[in-house]
Amino acid sequence: MLQEVFVQYLQDRGEVTGDDILAALEYRREMTPPIGKLALQERLLTVKQVSRVLLAQCDSRLLFGQQAVELGFLSPGQVDELLELQARSRPGLPTCLVELGFMTRDRMKECREEFIRETTALVP
Repeated sequence: MLQEVFVQYLQDRGEVTGDDILAALEYRREMTPPIGKLALQERLLTVKQVSRVLLAQCDSRLLFGQQAVELGFLSPGQVDELLELQARSRPGLPTCLVELGFMTRDRMKECREEFIRETTALVP
């Protein structure tokens, strides 16, 4: 949540555009590891099981984790753990903006420091 507020701050200051943010969101989506890949890495599913989940998804509207639970391959708790791992593996929007070249690392650091100064000045 704080990252989104910071990115809005960057846009309000003219550091990035709405198009830059959309590109960063798309890049972040592309860089986020799929649940099936994480399940393989964590040795919760085999390649054969992942394939079966993906095939079953063709006939259903279920998300990967839901389908894996329905097939009995994962428990709801395991899906929650994989989703948490996925969230931790996802790059932040500020990082994406830098990696895409919309801002330099140094300028991002300066803006972050300004943001922190400005927001902490608002707190009594």
